[in-house]
Amino acid sequence: MTTSTIPLLILVPFLGAMLNAFFGRRFGKSFVTCIGVSAPLIAFVMGAALFGDLRQRDGMTIVQLDADLQRQVAEQFGASARYELVTVHGAHGSSERQVLRVEEPYEGFVSYALANRLITEGELETEHGADAVIARAGDVDPAALTFELGNWFRVGGFEVNFAFLLDRISILLVLVITGIGSLIHIYSTGYMGDRPAGTFARFFTYLNLFVAAMLVLVLGKDLLLMFVGWEGVGMCSYLLIGFDYGDKGNAACGTKAFVVNRIGDLGFVLGMLCLVVLGRQAALSGVGGDVFSLDVEFLRTLVGHGAEHGAAAAHGAHGGGTSMIGVACLLLFIGATGKSAQIPLHIWLPDAMAGPTPVSALIHAATMVTAGIYMITRLSFLFEHAEVFGVPVLGIVAVIGGLTAFCAGAAAIAQDDIKRVLAYSTVSQLGYMFLGVGAAAYGAAVFHLVTHAFFKALLFLGAGSVIHACHSQSMSKMGGLREYMPWTHKTMMIGGFALAGFPLLSGFFSKDLILFHVLARSNMEGAHWLWPLLYGMGVFTAALTALYSMRLLRLTFYGSYRGSGHPHESPWVMTVPLQILALGAILASLLGWPKLFMWSGIEGYAELLPHSLHAVVAGSPVDRMLEEPKHWLEILGLGIGTLVAVGFCVLGFFVLWNLPPSEIAWERPVGWMRRLREFLFRAWMYDEVVNKQGAQPAVKQLSYSLWRWFDDKTLDQGLVDGMGRVGVELSHMTRAAQSGRVSSYLRWFAMGAVVLPLLAILASPLFSLLTAWFAGGGTH
Repeated sequence: MTTSTIPLLILVPFLGAMLNAFFGRRFGKSFVTCIGVSAPLIAFVMGAALFGDLRQRDGMTIVQLDADLQRQVAEQFGASARYELVTVHGAHGSSERQVLRVEEPYEGFVSYALANRLITEGELETEHGADAVIARAGDVDPAALTFELGNWFRVGGFEVNFAFLLDRISILLVLVITGIGSLIHIYSTGYMGDRPAGTFARFFTYLNLFVAAMLVLVLGKDLLLMFVGWEGVGMCSYLLIGFDYGDKGNAACGTKAFVVNRIGDLGFVLGMLCLVVLGRQAALSGVGGDVFSLDVEFLRTLVGHGAEHGAAAAHGAHGGGTSMIGVACLLLFIGATGKSAQIPLHIWLPDAMAGPTPVSALIHAATMVTAGIYMITRLSFLFEHAEVFGVPVLGIVAVIGGLTAFCAGAAAIAQDDIKRVLAYSTVSQLGYMFLGVGAAAYGAAVFHLVTHAFFKALLFLGAGSVIHACHSQSMSKMGGLREYMPWTHKTMMIGGFALAGFPLLSGFFSKDLILFHVLARSNMEGAHWLWPLLYGMGVFTAALTALYSMRLLRLTFYGSYRGSGHPHESPWVMTVPLQILALGAILASLLGWPKLFMWSGIEGYAELLPHSLHAVVAGSPVDRMLEEPKHWLEILGLGIGTLVAVGFCVLGFFVLWNLPPSEIAWERPVGWMRRLREFLFRAWMYDEVVNKQGAQPAVKQLSYSLWRWFDDKTLDQGLVDGMGRVGVELSHMTRAAQSGRVSSYLRWFAMGAVVLPLLAILASPLFSLLTAWFAGGGTH
């Protein structure tokens, strides 16, 4: 595959959206289905081919650290060996190093080098691949494909290019977006099959456009291009959440999601403007030439050279620990709280359930809400040392993530709507991911992003299958569905236990890897007291997750059926995606098994996904602390995670919800637990108190004041009407002087002949001063 394939990843779903938009209604549902499903599938195939290409490039050989050996290899391999200057992330930090890249597979080259005595066995036995004499290219200089379509615009020294970057992070998101997105598209053909042809075509137009916008977001090499995708998914979410816009409630939910996300996006824009200021200062200082941009590589150079009021300021020593980079990162994080539904901008996501269920799966699992985690991971080199008033920005990220995980998890246990349970669950799991990036465990956070995409898409699509059969979203009107819907029951059981973090399922390994990093941070020398608190909050939230997962499964599939009608299993076009996702929810755990679970023969595959990202993101202090493995800490973390998951799954499944809902105190509308459940059902009253009684009245009062005193009094009556009144008054004064008498005109002429030269003489020094200032003196 060539780099020219990268823009095709975006173009294919975009063309699918355009074809369905213009021709879908005319050619009917078969045409819409073919185009709508084929577009993400083709993009997935291309993404898989590009992933294989990156893996092949990373499997090549790099010779380094020994000039004589490099010279010998260059002579023997000729054109297939070339010298390159790369930035190496080794055991002792990052450094630029000249290496010899050999286009030969690593294993074959090592055998050749040993057979010809170019190296010895001892030279291969280094702890860090980046410090080995002969190493895999992926351990030293991970492959990255870049494609530039040309210049977008240039203003002064600020330049923005249409450039796309495909590396280990972005290809992972590409596969998740297109792979799980394709399954959601296939499922949607059955779920939305009873809609009219025009509505059906409009739905798939929005779905394809959503996938295209998310691909722009993850592939954009420039922050401004990333922001195009960022706004694109926001627009598509608005269109899909309010898809049935004839219902005013649905339309209001779409508007709410749109407005809340615009608040977060304002923070993103201000963060980019801060980085533009830094880039201009860097260009004036000679860093990176006269041109500056928001390109990822330029920003990395910016941080490397410390271009902000000198090197010390860029690392937080300027302004009492506050730097422009710190302010920029904090503002970017505000954008992430909106897009990824974290406190205080989380209130839109539960209301996003107003859209059709496949939309919920696409937003919550594969696309939009993961954008914030991706953005911080991509810019980890910026966030690593960013501080605001001496407080690390990553510390703020961790606190917000931990608090969101706990609050949303507690709210989920009180919901009756099956989709709202999963919505609050998504907010909670996103909180875990932000806790991971806040602990600088970027690999663990992305690992949880991938596993969560599988089991949460499975749960949402399973919930859609249940709703499709029962014609209700209330779990109080379900029950006993395992007899009627065996495939939906089996797959949702896998998804529910994966969400609960049950051992050996994917959610267990990814969630506990995040908690392990938090536990390790709390055991570091000089660790802040918040880290043990965040770990305890994370463990308690894991217990809540197990409880609400078991509650959902028991109330939906066990006991007697409490609804009306005749539930039935969904058609194969809906159950097959469920089966594939259930398999993924199990096998995704293989991407990051703990080293304790490995034996020597396959030890290299331990923590495959988290470890693979270490070379392309900022380093974690936990990784440096654990250069000599502390197995007791890993055993402790796994032991606590196992006890909590198993214990609370058993408690929820066999004890707390083992009776009919009418006999369970938590489910009854009366009794001593009613007030607590009502409080959590309304999500801690946050929306009612903070938003409806706080933010909305304040915004209305502010908008009224701005209209009354600024728009009406100042602009309309003052500036616009005032200019007219001034003109009228001046005309009155001028008219009084137009008397028609020659003697009066002569007096005015004489007065002007005396006054005007006098004014010119007196104003000459001031005029000279202003001329000198505008000529350049005032710009210094």
